[in-house]
Amino acid sequence: MPQTSPEGSRGRDQFQNSLRMAIDSIRSHKLRSFLTLLGVIIGVASVILVGAAIAGWESTRSRAPPRRSGRNRSWWRRLSLKGA
Repeated sequence: MPQTSPEGSRGRDQFQNSLRMAIDSIRSHKLRSFLTLLGVIIGVASVILVGAAIAGWESTRSRAPPRRSGRNRSWWRRLSLKGA
């Protein structure tokens, strides 16, 4: 059975102490924790929705027959940020 060194035990104690402090901080600041969580959820959802909208627009655009001219025609192109 391997023996634990004092350094390993100290590291585990520091981790447990840090975890305990983090949980206590979350419990004592419930509104701030809730608003932070809400912001993360809204941010992730918006990135997913924008990505889905772009993918849907590109797939619709690739299936549509090309128009030669027209008043409502718009031009889009991708910007490459490589080697800017």
